[in-house]
Amino acid sequence: GVLIWQQNDPRAAKLFEVRSTKVHTLTGTIYLPNSTFYASVDAPIAQSSAYTAIVARKISLDGSVELVLNDDYEATDVPVPSGVGAAGGEVFLRN
Repeated sequence: GVLIWQQNDPRAAKLFEVRSTKVHTLTGTIYLPNSTFYASVDAPIAQSSAYTAIVARKISLDGSVELVLNDDYEATDVPVPSGVGAAGGEVFLRN
């Protein structure tokens, strides 16, 4: 279920940037505990994914980007990590 994984080390901090307007599917978990997930494209991101979970130090969106975080966990065979998922049908952001 891991799509992108980064070591949990503050010295490994980076900027992970989405530059393409053709990022329709990001099914899985993006784990960037010390880095920034950044997108500034004028297009939806991950709208065709069954689910996308992002664990990041910071999420930064500029322009008219639309980051879609679906939660249809049953629609894929991609494993959902323990602790990921909505409780009581709610989707949430946590800092």
